[in-house]
Amino acid sequence: MFCKDINYEDFGYASLSQLCISLPSIFHYCRPSDSDFRLYDRNKPLPPSAETKFTVASYTVGSKNLNEGEICALPNIEWDDVESFLPESVYKPGNEIPREFVPPETKEGDTIKIGVGEVFDLSKFWVYLDYGNLDNLMDELQDFYATNASRYSMPESLIREGVYCAKIIYGEYHRAVIVDVLPEVKDSIKVLFIDYGTMTKVPIKDICFLHERFAELPAQAIRCRLADICPTQECVPWSHDATVTFRNMTRDRTIDAKVARINRKEQILEVYLIDVTNPSKPFCINTRLVELGLATYPDQVIIETTRPVKESKRKVFLRLLAEKRKSRLSETEWQGD
Repeated sequence: MFCKDINYEDFGYASLSQLCISLPSIFHYCRPSDSDFRLYDRNKPLPPSAETKFTVASYTVGSKNLNEGEICALPNIEWDDVESFLPESVYKPGNEIPREFVPPETKEGDTIKIGVGEVFDLSKFWVYLDYGNLDNLMDELQDFYATNASRYSMPESLIREGVYCAKIIYGEYHRAVIVDVLPEVKDSIKVLFIDYGTMTKVPIKDICFLHERFAELPAQAIRCRLADICPTQECVPWSHDATVTFRNMTRDRTIDAKVARINRKEQILEVYLIDVTNPSKPFCINTRLVELGLATYPDQVIIETTRPVKESKRKVFLRLLAEKRKSRLSETEWQGD
């Protein structure tokens, strides 16, 4: 699995059998007589050939669910048991990458440069601050895993909820956190791409340990909603047409966000989005959606436009996400609901 020699003496053990016996989260062991020990996978039922007569065995006591015939969706190994065999500087479970949010000095009425990531609807979408940090991180990720992917490949036995990883999708590595191991779906897990807000199912293949250096930048996705507009019908969700139109209006565009309200406790922004792709004809996306009959607001809101900003260089990932959605018959699976 790790393609390394087990130098058990370096860990204070007199024999390989002694080392294996000290790893009860991985092995069941049995010694039929005075001969060698036999080992079985702790996370699977004992095979019919397992010994019933022995001088010593681990499965005579404390064998949880041993005879229930249950098999985990993914076999579990405790990270502490294999820490010495992991690549250097792996970002381990129990740690959490903090979430990015607007700086403390940001106030209502300020304008910030953003890129639009995942869109669920007009009241639930994610943006990232477009100051070059994410672009730099993405370049470093590609360079590192282009030469280190095999060394940092994550064994299935260590895949579990809450583990941060690097996952290749559409030809590029991205930071993600595992949110579900999906026992009902073979060879797939559900991950959240922490810099875009996208939650989706992905194959187990090509998942890598996240190096600690890539955990320094906070998760870039910031939750947003469009300010001062609502669905055209009361007490109903946003229409499919409104959501699709909004996605198209923010794809491959240069966007400013004018902050209407800041919820620092929940880390949510309410914003007016201004399309400044054409410097001579900026327009407010909130207002345009109302003009198209896809949204409404109770009172007329005057929204100032802003000066154009430089377009972010990394648009490929978001464009491919949009194309993936369009090719599916249903959007539900991609949104992770």
